[in-house]
Amino acid sequence: MGQCGLSDGQWERMKDILLGREGHAGGTAEDNRLYVEAALYHYRSGIP
Repeated sequence: MGQCGLSDGQWERMKDILLGREGHAGGTAEDNRLYVEAALYHYRSGIP
């Protein structure tokens, strides 16, 4: 079975550019990685 989510290395490279990160002005997201994983799942599976 293939990998469906982000590797830890991929996440480390992108986590600091997302909105809602720790220390960013405005609200802080509960779990940005979960949101990104869900968006990738929708994209890969073709869910509208």
